[in-house]
Amino acid sequence: MSVVKNQDIAVSAIPVQIEVPLNENEKPEQRKTKQLKSKKRPSHRKPPRSDYDATSPLGVLTSFEIPHMLATHHKKVCEVLGYETEISLKDVINPVRDIINDAGVKDAFNWREVHNVEVLCMSAKGDGLAVIRAPTYEHVLKCQSIAHEREKLEMENLEVEELNDGRRRKKVEPYRRTVIKENMPKVQIATVPFAFPGDIVNIKIYHTNTHFVESEVVSFVRLSPLRGGKKPEDSACAYFGLCSGCQYQSIGYEHQLEIKREVVENAFRHFCKDEIEWEGKVLDTVASPLEFGYRTKLTPHYDVPRSGNEGLDVPRLGFGWKGKGSWMNLNKTNASNRSSKDEPWDNSELPLEHPMEIRESMRERSIRPYFGDVLDIEDCIIGTDIVRLGLVNERKRLAKEWRNGERSKKGVTVLLREHNIIKGSEGFEDRIFGSCDEDGTITKIEEGEIIKTCVTDNQKIVSDLVDTGFGNKLRFDFIANEFFQNNNSILPKVIKYVRDNLGNEEEFEYLVDAYCGSGLFSVAIASDRGSSVKKVLGVEISERATEFAKRNAELNFISNERCSFVQGKAEKLFDHIDFPRDKTGVILDPPRKGCDDIFLKQLSEFEPNRIVYVSCNVHSQARDVKYFLNESINGNKYEIESIRGFDFFPQTHHVESVVVLVHK
Repeated sequence: MSVVKNQDIAVSAIPVQIEVPLNENEKPEQRKTKQLKSKKRPSHRKPPRSDYDATSPLGVLTSFEIPHMLATHHKKVCEVLGYETEISLKDVINPVRDIINDAGVKDAFNWREVHNVEVLCMSAKGDGLAVIRAPTYEHVLKCQSIAHEREKLEMENLEVEELNDGRRRKKVEPYRRTVIKENMPKVQIATVPFAFPGDIVNIKIYHTNTHFVESEVVSFVRLSPLRGGKKPEDSACAYFGLCSGCQYQSIGYEHQLEIKREVVENAFRHFCKDEIEWEGKVLDTVASPLEFGYRTKLTPHYDVPRSGNEGLDVPRLGFGWKGKGSWMNLNKTNASNRSSKDEPWDNSELPLEHPMEIRESMRERSIRPYFGDVLDIEDCIIGTDIVRLGLVNERKRLAKEWRNGERSKKGVTVLLREHNIIKGSEGFEDRIFGSCDEDGTITKIEEGEIIKTCVTDNQKIVSDLVDTGFGNKLRFDFIANEFFQNNNSILPKVIKYVRDNLGNEEEFEYLVDAYCGSGLFSVAIASDRGSSVKKVLGVEISERATEFAKRNAELNFISNERCSFVQGKAEKLFDHIDFPRDKTGVILDPPRKGCDDIFLKQLSEFEPNRIVYVSCNVHSQARDVKYFLNESINGNKYEIESIRGFDFFPQTHHVESVVVLVHK
């Protein structure tokens, strides 16, 4: 059952949705008044493009999630908002051109509060979605009139500008656009961060897009049953509700897994519709053994203004500001006067939940005055222990260098990557490097025969130890800033699942690993000496990644005869492969953009026995599966056996998906 359906609330139980009346004497909050003295009229800016890539979060939101929500919750929307006719996508289009070119129209749409808003469903990006009343045409005209008088008064106070050539420009009337009533939306779709189906919230609109508006939660009127009575501010992390990193911390893990299963299911519903048989084949999402403390890589950053860094305090080092903190009595505009010199929290004990008594001070320090929209993060509880200690070191190093005048002229992203060294291995002492404490000593954690450090040098060669799920652990080397899976705890489940779905001993003897990277699946499956696999071939477009894949096979004593790698485009992969097709399985693990049509056509012509498609973007995966089955030459000879999500990133909206295709 759907999370949304399980938590559906009777219409009679929902408070009436109301909008806070306009205060004519109050200047619109956050609006930057531009001086109009140098222009006769504002530039007629064009709205941002709204023809998003179909597999991007915004493309999915506008082409599928919004229409699907309007259709699914039509009855409730009509009863709550008082509409009797069907509401479609064209009824939620906002007049963005008018908004960005007319201050009055902008005032009417942005910075208004709407109360008693029910969150109806979730977006794939992890935000709640709700339907709210749109500003009326009369309200827009009223705001235009107020803004017109305000700007007229401002112009009367401006002195006549003298240009470089000595000419004088006369004062002009403020520009006012003519808003067409027929172009006004009937209702609006609001994205509500950190909210879930069943929540009833008071929200403030702060930005209007073509198909939706972005909002912040001002307060919670009623909490969703998904929260189990837990308040949002009681989440394990002090920064939840402010930080852009996590979206799901305030609900139970079982509900997170169900939401992610729905994301996978909705992706195939959107892209495949009823053109291929997929319904009933989406399995439960596989849980991560670790819900916190799992990330082996973090990349905090800081910003520096273009005007320079002189006179500025130490930058806020952390992650992007997502929520506005209104429901926690925090706001960027009234941040405390704390500075970076204030004593930070000592997280040397590395708890997986920030102590309640220090959360308020941590939140205050996170928004101390400084340029930019980055939160100052002292600790990230989804990182592994050594990565969290590395964050402490790098924060202290940044503060010391900044105060000593060693300042960057532009923003910087800091790499924090876990590095594993086996004691007694060849040259292990030379491989102990990484982030240092204030005394210059390398910070490390020793776990039996393993030494862990946190590497910050992008070009260093680091090692990860991976449990394959076959009863052995393998060492993988790669460049620190290049891609490698960031949750080792779930890798045994994923590797074994992929291997088991490539076929039994009679039908699986050869493996082609396309987009193999540094050889994770190739080397892991080849290392299983008890399997029926005779030969593994990995292919990768990156020359450097191919070299590391070969290196990783050697490090784990796997011969070239059993497992080899070639560098080249996956689109030309099958030209020289002579494996028997009925005994061959293929693994696909492409980047987020998915596979090219040329590659999918060649894959179909090769006609392997089984295909296991692993993806970090279920939407591009669903698109590719539909193309392969419906439009490639042999696609009709295959069928979907199963679709399953794997939760590589608990507490966040991200989900990896594995699709198994079998030859009929």
